[in-house]
Amino acid sequence: MPSDRIAVVQRFLDRWIAGDRTVRDDEVHPDAELHTRLAAAAGEPYRGREGIERWGRDLGDLFEQMDLTVEEMIETDTGAVLVISTAELSARGSDVTFTQPLAWLFSFRDDLPARMDVFQSHAEGRKAAGLL
Repeated sequence: MPSDRIAVVQRFLDRWIAGDRTVRDDEVHPDAELHTRLAAAAGEPYRGREGIERWGRDLGDLFEQMDLTVEEMIETDTGAVLVISTAELSARGSDVTFTQPLAWLFSFRDDLPARMDVFQSHAEGRKAAGLL
């Protein structure tokens, strides 16, 4: 049986995988920050539930297809949840498709994800989670 924190992350990702990019109150802390490569390019993280939903829309502007496969979820000794996944992506307006390994690190406050970091490799995620 998964931990409560893994269950929260699983519900969030299940909806994401199903194409629902809305963020529910019981899934993410109201002051959450999302740190991604897109956020770094913009110079600041996506903030709050609205910001995380905006990230989903921004990805939709870039990619026609986004299929995410979750391979593993690990709750760390610090209570964070590391998600090891792979995305199959098709660039919007072109024939470019590619596979991208992704690691998501969810850090919690008040039993909800308050910071989410998305890494472009499984090793980066494992290192950030203290598992390497």
